[in-house]
Amino acid sequence: MAEQVGLTLPKPLTSFTHLSAGTYDIWVRDQLGCSSNTTVVIAPQLQMEVRQTQDLDCRGNDAIFELSALGGKGTKTFSVSTDNGNTFTIIPALTATTARYTTNTSGNFIFKVEDEIRPDGFTRCQALSKTYKVSNEPPRWKPDFTIGKKDVACAGEATGQIVASINDIDSNSGQAPYTINVYEDDGTGNPIRATQYGLFNLHAKKYVVIIEDAKGCESVPTPIEIGQTPALNLTITPTQITCVSGAGISLGKVDITLGTGGTAPFEVKIFKLGTAGMVHNATANNNETITKEGLNFGDYHVVITDATHCQKVEDFSISAYTDIIITATPTTQPIGCTAGSGAIQVSAYNTAGNAIGTGNFYFAVYTPGLTYTPGDPQWHLGNTATINLPGGGTAQGATYEFTNLTPGVTYVFAVYDQDTRCMYFQPSTLAVPTQSTLKINDFKTENVKCQGESNGKATFSLSGQKTSTTSINYQVFTYPDNTPVGAVQNRTAPYSNITVGGLSAGEYYIVFTEMHNTNEDCVNATAPFKINQPLTQLNVTAQNPIAVNCKTNSGRIVTTVSGGVAPYQYIYNTTGTAPTHTDWAATTDSSVKQVSTSGTWYVFVKDQAGCVKQVTLEVAQDPEPQIASVSVDDLCSASGKYTLRVKLAQKGTGTHYYRLNGTVPTAVDWINTDTFLITEVLPSTTPYSIQVIDGNNCSADTHLTVNAPIAFQVKIDKTLDCTATPDATIKIENISGGNGTYFYSIDRVVLVDDPDNPTAPAESYVTHTPRTSVTLTPITVAINKAGDYVVHVFDSQTATCPVKKRITIEAKKQPKMTITAVTDEKCHTGTLPGTGSISVAVANNGEGPFKIEITQVKDLATGITTPLSVVPILGYNATFNGLKGSQNGMLYTIKATAQAK
Repeated sequence: MAEQVGLTLPKPLTSFTHLSAGTYDIWVRDQLGCSSNTTVVIAPQLQMEVRQTQDLDCRGNDAIFELSALGGKGTKTFSVSTDNGNTFTIIPALTATTARYTTNTSGNFIFKVEDEIRPDGFTRCQALSKTYKVSNEPPRWKPDFTIGKKDVACAGEATGQIVASINDIDSNSGQAPYTINVYEDDGTGNPIRATQYGLFNLHAKKYVVIIEDAKGCESVPTPIEIGQTPALNLTITPTQITCVSGAGISLGKVDITLGTGGTAPFEVKIFKLGTAGMVHNATANNNETITKEGLNFGDYHVVITDATHCQKVEDFSISAYTDIIITATPTTQPIGCTAGSGAIQVSAYNTAGNAIGTGNFYFAVYTPGLTYTPGDPQWHLGNTATINLPGGGTAQGATYEFTNLTPGVTYVFAVYDQDTRCMYFQPSTLAVPTQSTLKINDFKTENVKCQGESNGKATFSLSGQKTSTTSINYQVFTYPDNTPVGAVQNRTAPYSNITVGGLSAGEYYIVFTEMHNTNEDCVNATAPFKINQPLTQLNVTAQNPIAVNCKTNSGRIVTTVSGGVAPYQYIYNTTGTAPTHTDWAATTDSSVKQVSTSGTWYVFVKDQAGCVKQVTLEVAQDPEPQIASVSVDDLCSASGKYTLRVKLAQKGTGTHYYRLNGTVPTAVDWINTDTFLITEVLPSTTPYSIQVIDGNNCSADTHLTVNAPIAFQVKIDKTLDCTATPDATIKIENISGGNGTYFYSIDRVVLVDDPDNPTAPAESYVTHTPRTSVTLTPITVAINKAGDYVVHVFDSQTATCPVKKRITIEAKKQPKMTITAVTDEKCHTGTLPGTGSISVAVANNGEGPFKIEITQVKDLATGITTPLSVVPILGYNATFNGLKGSQNGMLYTIKATAQAK
């Protein structure tokens, strides 16, 4: 619908101002009432929307810009400048209002659209975009950052680390999110891409570190070498037990020489296999020798731990003195049944078959710390005898028959040579014979799981007992010193799956006694068995080098293990619940765990010995972007483009970007610690999608509708007139744009003297209609004074910048009438009608047409005035005929009245 803006007295050139875009009818009417009109269209302001839908990258993709023209008139021409707006190149259009620009070149781009309107007759209307930067600049490290590393702690292990994170990447390079890739160095500083490594669990070798950004662009390779301390060179030299004639046995010793390698100082520990204790502990440095003397026969372990907790384990053995052989053979006495009834014959002879010696030989059952003392009842004088050698032949030796032994037990025997004063020890190869038919089946042992614990065990089943047996007692003893361990245990049938637990590292045997009610019967025993333990404590540490973020498995827990018995198993949980056997059997976790949740994590490590250690650590959470608010920053913008203010309640991690309606990410330019602006946003009835993305590719989303500027129409519905309702009225209608909550106010313009410019009075404003809420449209406002008025329309957010339109209320215009002809009555006959006439003309003052009428007549002869009713004439000219005259004249009153509009 065409808009009416009021009636203006025309001049050769008349301007109508403060008009909105739309279609207008302009009428011109002359003094005689003749009129003509034309229709004028005011096009909306020409604007352009630019959306970058694809970015230039290193994967072969070009940058793509979608251009759309809004408003304007006629054919649109798009162009682009790559020299900061100095020159432009035409872009072929896709449609009448769209174009697409594609480039594979980095640079700065400004876009322009032009329409057919030439306000000055020469230059076309245009809209320019902001500058868009296209770049596939590769990522790089911050200028002051150097990649760190942690060398392999213990030679041969995979514990090296590269210390770098996305926070160390220059945010002005590449595009987040970034990935840090590690490759093996090919020897020239370039990557071998066949295998990609992580930042952790690295072997000692040369690597190349490369940053890859979201666009597939890579940084310059950074070589880095993970080193390691060379392994410790260790020499162990044992000296065996010897017999020094006349002086006695010289126990063994060991010399432990620490050469190069490792990290001093070193802790040197010596353990004897089959015992729970440590026999030596010392501290040494490189190129030093540790000597431990007084070692009895047995197997030993040397455990060396350096300053970085790297361990080296070596074994050595000290043998019993072998010049004398001790053997056991069955006795000629009856075979024993009950405890203390056993007997066995023990012989000693020379290994070469020579005579054993001329002195006396004494025999004893070995106990720890055993020494020979004349007259000690533990020692028994042997008898000279000829010994049949196992391989054939004989040798001169000595024998003794031991009694009061436990049937079924295997003992260690000692022989003392009185001449040489040497003592010899040797385990018997034969258990003491027993009458027992009891058999020990499926005998199995489990070693101590963690060093120093007492959770070793033996399991077995029993069979072959007498039919009179009602239960079986069993007792654990240490070997070879025959010391009871714990209390006697009793078991009734069935005798399967029996477990003896709570054992420390050591060597043991178990004695079984068949019971007939409360009476003891025959006994039997197991062979000696060993319960071992790990030589070192299992040590576990855990760290959280990469915090959790919004992505699945984004966090890292790195677990470092030493000691115990490799290999290791790992289980991670957040409950602290100890893993079950089934859990351990199913676990696929490793020393590096990818995690998705922050908070308290429990790390369980199990070594091959079954030792389980648990540590606790806190896994950090990287902050993620959270949007507090998005608002239009400049609602009073006169350009038709707006700026959005985005405020974050929480910033994320690393470089931040934003997307507007799914366009390519744009780097955030912070105006303060938590706020940035998005410029050149056009109004839209569809809400904008706004996404903020951080360096972890975590995002926050929101939506905002950018309202169009307020537009409205105001027209003069009635001018000031001379009717019973003389006020002028204006109508405010067709309000659109804004947020929908509208207000209006009206000011009257008055002129006041300006002391600074006396010839040009200043304008001042007097409130005609105060701020009023709009409930229904159109709004009709009465105005009773002529003059200029300013109509303000605004919404709840734009009170400081209302949209204004100025109108002029013209003053009342009195018609101007001219008598153009008078014809007197020719002959007065006294009859009607008369023959006189009067012609008048009313000038067109913009208020016509007029009702022209004669309202009364006065006889100048008599002075009598008489109302007169003559048919009125509508128009600008009128002639009244048939009028009467008189001798002195008749005075007619003629009235012209403008017609109400």
